[in-house]
Amino acid sequence: MFTALFSKPQHWELERDDRLTEYRLPTAYGSLKVEPAALAPLANPLIASWLSSSSLTADVDLSDEAYVKNEKERFVPFSVNPFREPQAKVRDRDSESKDEGEPAPEWQDIAGDLAWTSTFSSFTSNTTVTDPIAVGNYAVFFGLTWHLWATQTTYDIKYYTNDWWHRALFVSQLGVYAILAACSGSFNVGWEISSDTMNIFTGNAAALTAEVIKTNEENSMVRSFMGVNIMLFISRMLLLAQYLRVLWYRHKSKQMQSRRFYLVPVATFIAGLIFLGCFIIMRESPYSKSAAIAQLSLWGLAIGIQILADAATLEDGKKGLKNQGDLSPRLSTLTVIIIGEGLNGICSTFRHSINSLGLTPKTAAQASLVLLTLSFVWLLYFDAFRIKSSSNRARDEIWLWLHLPLHLSLILLLEGIKNIFLFNNALNSIALIASAYQEAQNGGNLRRSTICYW
Repeated sequence: MFTALFSKPQHWELERDDRLTEYRLPTAYGSLKVEPAALAPLANPLIASWLSSSSLTADVDLSDEAYVKNEKERFVPFSVNPFREPQAKVRDRDSESKDEGEPAPEWQDIAGDLAWTSTFSSFTSNTTVTDPIAVGNYAVFFGLTWHLWATQTTYDIKYYTNDWWHRALFVSQLGVYAILAACSGSFNVGWEISSDTMNIFTGNAAALTAEVIKTNEENSMVRSFMGVNIMLFISRMLLLAQYLRVLWYRHKSKQMQSRRFYLVPVATFIAGLIFLGCFIIMRESPYSKSAAIAQLSLWGLAIGIQILADAATLEDGKKGLKNQGDLSPRLSTLTVIIIGEGLNGICSTFRHSINSLGLTPKTAAQASLVLLTLSFVWLLYFDAFRIKSSSNRARDEIWLWLHLPLHLSLILLLEGIKNIFLFNNALNSIALIASAYQEAQNGGNLRRSTICYW
């Protein structure tokens, strides 16, 4: 461990000199400063001879890639070209160019997935999915946030490089997810399209009270829509900046084989303008049915444009990019996170049920059926078929976007199971109250009959 610091076996002798204030030892990291007090024992000839013996020295194996990667001094540049240089220039570059294409660490991908999960998790906690209106709201919000994840992941698996540029944008994307989660509290897409969507707030309240409640909720919804739209616009501008940088490097590396590579940046820019237009509509005329319908239609248009542009873009090929990841592991990871998030809500409801009613045979049977259902879902997705990489870009896009209804269905399935638990708990509680009331009535009748007899 002592000699692992040195770039080659070190055989040296120390002479005691009180005038020296420090020693400098050559290592793989440059000169190592050591205080004389720390090396005082080495002045002993026996100790110095023992430390310099062959039993404590070994040649460094520079062919060991793990050692070279972990031991050498790292420098993170501001921006790295994601494309390979022309072949004539590659021969002239030093060995450091091999590290320019280092992919994103796995923990960063998981952190991004978990940050995105907070958006729909917050919306789930603020929305009770018990009727078609709530399901529609949930589907729209989930689709908006899911498309942010899908478009960013499509970029990351091809063009991400481990530099400060992408690290800064990663932090910005986390901020977008956090603000979207904060704006999800009053999200209701049908508030002006259908009058039934506001009945959940007013209920059977008096006319004046209902009007006040409705006005307050409408103001909250407008602010929620404006916040969501401006965050969607910012996220598209951040993604556009990344694609513009890719286009610049593409021209520099002579990787512009077709003008279809402009499709995704142009579609991202148009989608950003559409979201900005929705923000302006909500600010100028928020309380109109036409504005609500226009906003919902424009959201679908923005997502559709990006899907078509991505499907029509050519593949770069493994020889053109320094790193090209696979989309399937990211989708699998996100599926696991979504199942885990839904299972967490079910377990919380199950815990409250046991605390209030105890572990009854009926509750145990319900928990067993839930476990069986989740097991079949797991086997169906992860073990029913093998996922292979496709060379067809359109097929990859279909595979990616089919996960949107799949993930939405999984969330609604798990939310439905949780609601069934709550419904059964309510029924069991009502049955216990009725039983206790009946026992109390029987006890009262028995007491009165006893008094009349005496």
